[in-house]
Amino acid sequence: MKKTSNLLKRIISSITSVAIAATLLVGVSIDQTSMEADALNDFNAWEITKQMTIGWNLGNSLDCSASWLNMNSNSPKDFAMAWGNPEPTYDLIKKVKDCGFNTIRIPVTWYQHLYNNGSSYVIQQEWLDYVKKVVDYAYDMDMFVIMNIHHEEGWINVDKFTDDTLSQAKEKMEDLWTQLAETFKSYDQHLIFE
Repeated sequence: MKKTSNLLKRIISSITSVAIAATLLVGVSIDQTSMEADALNDFNAWEITKQMTIGWNLGNSLDCSASWLNMNSNSPKDFAMAWGNPEPTYDLIKKVKDCGFNTIRIPVTWYQHLYNNGSSYVIQQEWLDYVKKVVDYAYDMDMFVIMNIHHEEGWINVDKFTDDTLSQAKEKMEDLWTQLAETFKSYDQHLIFE
């Protein structure tokens, strides 16, 4: 009786696995063929996410927070590789695309690349250019790119906000997103700010 029960469980499990795999394959191929390479504009969040099929996370690279590095003496590549990952290159992103991914999340840490010029917080141009280059690798391949603010020590990642720290966080957040919006203003809805 027990052998029959185990055999039945295996058969049901196998059938379920095949059904799920077939559904995923059909769903992926339908979604990929319905996606147009033309610019995406004026879509709502639901319409955009329906076109996203499978995503990949470029974690522990541009979001590295390495206290032993300094924006004035280390290159963006040093930061991107500080946690042991390879540099995010065109070839790496192309391999991801060739494996069937059409969405990439690019978490970015900004605090080590910000400075106050006396009137606002400014992203170090070399870092901004580097981030843009990596975003462009995927964007130029018609992939969806989700970029965010990540690991922001000392101004977002705090134990408790005070009036002063909250005010500074708001100022940095506004200055940061204003620069990012200006940098990427010509991009369509393939670029998403998280």
